[in-house]
Amino acid sequence: MISSIYEALPQDPAEQYIRTIKLYPGTRDDPLQIEFQLHQIGSKIVSPYEAISWVWGNLLDNATLLYNGETITIRQNLEDALRVFRFADRPRLLWADALCINQKDAEEKSRQVAMMGTIYANASGVLIWLGNDHEKRAPIAFGEIKMLADAYTLNAGEEEYCRWSDDVNQLDANAWNGIRSFFQNDWFNRIWVQQEFGMNANATFYWGASTISRKTMRAFYRWFSESIDNGNSSVVTELKRYSPGSFLTTMRLSETIFSGFNFLRVLAVSHRLLATDPRDYVYGFLNYPSARSPPHNNILVTPDYSKTVEEVYFDVMIALIQEPRYGLQALALVYHTPTTLASETPSWVARWHHRTPNPEVPDVDLDERCVIGGCWRKRWDVLPSSPIVFQRKRDIDAGKTTMAGYTIGRKFLSIGGVLVDRVESAWEHPQSRLLALWVAALLKSDELSVIPPEAIAEHLGPDLQSMTTWLETTPYDDVVFAAALTLCCGLLSITTHLRALDHLDDFERVFNAFCATKTNITHPSFSTDSPGLAKPADFQLVINEYCSKRNFVRSEKGYFGLAPSLAMKGDLIAVFAHAALPYIIRPVSEGDYKLIGHCYVHGIMNGEAFETLSLPITEINLV
Repeated sequence: MISSIYEALPQDPAEQYIRTIKLYPGTRDDPLQIEFQLHQIGSKIVSPYEAISWVWGNLLDNATLLYNGETITIRQNLEDALRVFRFADRPRLLWADALCINQKDAEEKSRQVAMMGTIYANASGVLIWLGNDHEKRAPIAFGEIKMLADAYTLNAGEEEYCRWSDDVNQLDANAWNGIRSFFQNDWFNRIWVQQEFGMNANATFYWGASTISRKTMRAFYRWFSESIDNGNSSVVTELKRYSPGSFLTTMRLSETIFSGFNFLRVLAVSHRLLATDPRDYVYGFLNYPSARSPPHNNILVTPDYSKTVEEVYFDVMIALIQEPRYGLQALALVYHTPTTLASETPSWVARWHHRTPNPEVPDVDLDERCVIGGCWRKRWDVLPSSPIVFQRKRDIDAGKTTMAGYTIGRKFLSIGGVLVDRVESAWEHPQSRLLALWVAALLKSDELSVIPPEAIAEHLGPDLQSMTTWLETTPYDDVVFAAALTLCCGLLSITTHLRALDHLDDFERVFNAFCATKTNITHPSFSTDSPGLAKPADFQLVINEYCSKRNFVRSEKGYFGLAPSLAMKGDLIAVFAHAALPYIIRPVSEGDYKLIGHCYVHGIMNGEAFETLSLPITEINLV
């Protein structure tokens, strides 16, 4: 694509202008011909346009079209889409980002990206191109999806629902292959599609010659997500085998655009999707209302493609911290690898383009519960409203911003907080530590008769002495239950989000039954029967969710925690004033620390660090 074909768009601040393309009519094999037209968004005197949503595809997989007698190179996937969307007997007015935005003009691209939500919202329709269907899977896949969506929409009743569940195994391989191909389509992995799909009710999916409406797809998504939450239907069990993660993420985000969905939660799941430009992991979500600050509706950051990725992420992090709705809660978005932790970028700046190694790492949930499923109900806003007076002056090479409780510089974030304890040890396999502690507790309680020697050897081995220390040196009344509650982050069930502390009898029964099953230790009080609110499998699901890619840590005072996978001996557990979570930090020099990430520490999740532990408030400088 050459920039000389573009005329500059008007820059009237009171109006919004875009380019559209007039696609001339032709048969399937005729050369594609277009011309550009200026379009004023919201004008009643211009013809309506349709916006295309598509995947750019391989950079080297190209095709051509004709504009004003000149050959223009475009992506092959866009050429395929235009051939399907072209009318045989009349022109069609379309908008496609790769053609209608001068991609080589950073200033124009920045302005147009800021308008993306408006562009799709004002289109007469959105044409979603999933690609060609060479293997003819679309008709069967769309047929099955429509059947499920119709049953959900029409509320056919339990009999119809059960009939469909019972008949799922009768679906042939072609049907399942089609559904798998649909779930794994690259379109669902794109950052931008949540707004392209969510901003316009008149959207249609095209997969080869097959189509399905937005209304039908939303009904299917709602049926699927509700069935997952409720644990219903063998068809859901079968569907989950086909990696629907990106499909569910995209549909969930598109459903929540106008619901006031917390912008931190939006950014937290962005790592599951893909963007060609790392800056789009933020820019791609600025259409959300929660990305604007009340009362004047100012956008948190303005897209600017002249800035580097590091500059954009730094600006976004500062904007989030300074936004009263979010503040230091934004630090919960930080996730590190050894490479990012060693980089020159400040450790407290989130790297949104970094894909976490395991998609099951919990999303940031900033409702009333802890970010990873904990159980407090209050914020730690216990400091006076005036800024903390820090005793040590810092050399600031650029401007700084002082807010209540923290100071932001170009490379540092100074926060008032307390240092709870130092990490004594960290383990990669939390479940094995929990089982060893449970066996050690049985030994200490003289339950030797129920413990076969092989179980002692397998689960304790050389760790008997350390497990005994854990049982004797602890801030907890019941150290084994404290460890169990840590691994499940205080939850009884992942599907119901019931708090374990509100249902202790159920939790004790489920936990003991789980450990008995895992260790092959039988005892009358460890029945694996599961009456009540949960069963041992629920506990397994919870710890699978929250322990994956996390370390189980024990502090010098005996506190248990779930921490980022990089947490290690010598790190500190810190609680920042005005923040909603404990964090793991690493000393790098006197008074300076690197932020490793948020954690769950049993025993300080209800504000104890400030209210009952009598710990001094100090300056914590994150670098």
